[in-house]
Amino acid sequence: CMGKAESSDILIVGGDFNSNIGTGENSKFERVAGKHGHGNTNAAGRRLLEFSEEHGMALCGSFFEAPAEHKPTWWHP
Repeated sequence: CMGKAESSDILIVGGDFNSNIGTGENSKFERVAGKHGHGNTNAAGRRLLEFSEEHGMALCGSFFEAPAEHKPTWWHP
């Protein structure tokens, strides 16, 4: 699917990635993720950052400040 997208297309990928991308400690990924992520980067977060970088994508929610309780989409009860 992504290989068929035109360069002028806007591609939005959504899903439950079970990942934490951290709070900006990944300066290698500054074009992909902002400094307003959540928690520490876990293995799934690292894969998501690498995938996003490889495909020229950005994790948009991490570029905007939000209250801590609004950042994760799920909390362990």
